[in-house]
Amino acid sequence: MSKVIAVAKDVISVFINYPIGRSAAALSYYLTLTVFPFLICASAIIGIVNLQETDALTILEGVIPEAAIDTLSDYFDYITNSRTELMLTIGLAAMLTSSSAAFRSFTGITGEIQGKMRFTGLWRWVISFIFSILLLVAIYASALIVLSGEWLTGFLELHFDIIELTAIWNWTRFLLLFFLLFAVIYSVYLISAPKHATRMSRLPGALTAAIVLVIASMLFSQLITFSIRYEVLYGSLASFVILMVWLYTCALILIMANVINISVSKLKEVKKTEKLSETGKAG
Repeated sequence: MSKVIAVAKDVISVFINYPIGRSAAALSYYLTLTVFPFLICASAIIGIVNLQETDALTILEGVIPEAAIDTLSDYFDYITNSRTELMLTIGLAAMLTSSSAAFRSFTGITGEIQGKMRFTGLWRWVISFIFSILLLVAIYASALIVLSGEWLTGFLELHFDIIELTAIWNWTRFLLLFFLLFAVIYSVYLISAPKHATRMSRLPGALTAAIVLVIASMLFSQLITFSIRYEVLYGSLASFVILMVWLYTCALILIMANVINISVSKLKEVKKTEKLSETGKAG
């Protein structure tokens, strides 16, 4: 219990003494710039593999606020009907640029909190672009598996007389989405950690972030659904504002969950130092 209290105190101290809110705002800004180019590339890939485009956003209903879903859906419909090679090229370039900027923004506040940057100078830029490419490829591959699963279950039911497989898949794909989210967060935490940090030291925060993100997004979705103030205050911009607020909330959770990792590691280092000191005195 004392360890939990010590970590909680350190997390609160970090939140007070470091520009967490400003960093979350910067991260949410870059994530917003990533979303729309991402949809351009997603539309192209979905068109290539002949998947239902509506499924790409339907699986996020109940997690992402309805107004944000509407905004993304309208944009998705537009780029689907007017997609060109030039648009795809620009979308890919914008997505890589903004996603790598988001990664650098996250590693910047992480390095400031833990007292040391994992990568600096030119290497920081190179790593951010390489990591963004690998991460986006992994996200696309996993998303295609989730989206194509319904077609696969329907095929198996039709040809192999397997009953209720589609109903099982409707629940299983949400579990897969959770593990995808966890894997992405864990990868980001791991690549931003100091070289001496162990892989296990990044797990508590990654698991916490994945769970809290899902719960917070669902609660935020319900809160916005039953609220009319955004519509009154922002009019036609309400959907975009809601998307920004949701992304800011997600960014704040991502940063603070990694603070838990840093605080736990710091506490372990202190305990290790105290033991070595006591051993030295005893000797």
